[in-house]
Amino acid sequence: MKVLTLFACISLTSGNSEARIRHSELLEYSNSLTKKHMLRDNFGESWLEQYIEPMLMKIYGLKGSWDDVLKSAFDMMEHTSDVTYCRIVEEMIMPYAAAPLAMAGAQGILKPKVAFPTYNTEQGETGVFNMNQPMVKDGQPNYLSVDQIGSVKDTGKIKIAIVGDWGAGTEESMVMTDYLQNMDEDIHFSFHLGDVYFSGLESEIKQVMLNTGNCESGNRKLSKWFPGTRGTFALNGNHEMMSRGEGYFNTLLPAYGQKASYGMFQSEYWNFFLLDSAYNCLPEVTGIASAIDYFKHVSGDVLAPLPQSIQDWLEDPKLKLFDSNATQSIVLAQHMQLLQPFADHDFDTANMENASTFELLSKSTGTTLKYLQTLLKKFDYGNEYSPVGFWGHDHKSMAMETKIPAVDDSQVNLTLIGQLMGQGGFMVDSPNNQPIRYKEFGMKWYDSEIYKTVKTGMKASVPIGFNGFNIVTIEGKNMTIEYFRATPNEKVKAKLVSVRVLESQGKTLGAKEIHSWVGPDIQTDFNHAPTIAPTIFPPSSNSVAISISSFLIVLSCLSSFGF
Repeated sequence: MKVLTLFACISLTSGNSEARIRHSELLEYSNSLTKKHMLRDNFGESWLEQYIEPMLMKIYGLKGSWDDVLKSAFDMMEHTSDVTYCRIVEEMIMPYAAAPLAMAGAQGILKPKVAFPTYNTEQGETGVFNMNQPMVKDGQPNYLSVDQIGSVKDTGKIKIAIVGDWGAGTEESMVMTDYLQNMDEDIHFSFHLGDVYFSGLESEIKQVMLNTGNCESGNRKLSKWFPGTRGTFALNGNHEMMSRGEGYFNTLLPAYGQKASYGMFQSEYWNFFLLDSAYNCLPEVTGIASAIDYFKHVSGDVLAPLPQSIQDWLEDPKLKLFDSNATQSIVLAQHMQLLQPFADHDFDTANMENASTFELLSKSTGTTLKYLQTLLKKFDYGNEYSPVGFWGHDHKSMAMETKIPAVDDSQVNLTLIGQLMGQGGFMVDSPNNQPIRYKEFGMKWYDSEIYKTVKTGMKASVPIGFNGFNIVTIEGKNMTIEYFRATPNEKVKAKLVSVRVLESQGKTLGAKEIHSWVGPDIQTDFNHAPTIAPTIFPPSSNSVAISISSFLIVLSCLSSFGF
């Protein structure tokens, strides 16, 4: 999720809210704290209590104790139907939600990341699963052997629920679970594309994903991610990494029988690559330079590369995961954007009015997709290929078919059959944004209709979009993608609003779309959309001033600890 918090050097600040404090006052306040507490051993809870919590209370003008702040945040998080618990719109920010998010970043800064788990192929851990069989058997991952990879034969229809950014514990997210649980047909697998809020702590993983925790703050309900009858696979998100992956790797993955945060699910005609695009999104902090980088990407570097271990696994000659003679077409699924069709500072696409189509699409292409272009060239897939892609992070839902040019002879040209699906449980901001230069991105549809208008505390109201989920059905060479909206206030709690049918062409071609249907409520006309959309959350000069001063505060705190 692309949340920008005030705690850090690169962040947005309310331009006219009562919570705004002059940067000189903040700096003075920070200096008084560092003079009072100069000892390096004030790390951990002591460090947070003495430095960060008082500073955030001061910055946001919050009243009461820090426990009161957390209780208010969790109360707001109970469901988005009544009120959203975090939103930045036109530089308006809700402090009681932003402060805990900022705390998540503060808590993670001094922790090392959990070691990245990998597969031991020498012991038969291929990380490849047969979609016709259970993912876990007799308590152990049910991997395909090296000899079995590529030779899977389907025994019937395969159904998969794919949802991104679901782990918010909202009413809408729970509606999805209930709907999937009560479908007439079994959902064989469920794939979560990442993000458990606020920061993937063990307590949050238990509360939101596993229904085994204690509601320690406010009225936040226990919820549970929907388990497929053959297995569940949870991907990593930037919010899980805000707590350095502790809750995700140590609690969530063991609960699902997952050895690692990546893998491949194979049917007779499709290869689903589930990848960890978030592990490298926040750097280790070892000094001032890395602290600067950390706060620059406090909500996650969307262009961080895949871990080297994943790249080694993908290119392992024993596994032959990329075989130009294979019958399977390639499907990618991850948290971070494979492609960014919205104006975005991270992708450097904020001001592209005069850019060529080649420059626009090259900049808008995510790191994983660029890597795929190189991989396919390396493994002799020819010069043209059409993969399928699912991703989250942006809280929106959209379908596209985008031609992505190779930048040089080391890559292939791609036609991405893409589906953005980051609207699982967190608040959806689609009514407030339109894609840029939509024709060049090959937009099919965009769910931009207003679901609710909510109060933010600093602005009269903000429109938010529909949450939703996708059901993917595999029948031999055909893959059907059904997009459902969550409609908790209606008699039927989920509504089908879009269908895409794809066909696997196998070998060096990939997939193609052979049929589509879009409901009348979904935007398909982009003629009234701007050729170049306004920059998402553009910083004003006042914001920059506050950002710089906030960064100086951080440096002041870190310097007092000897960094």
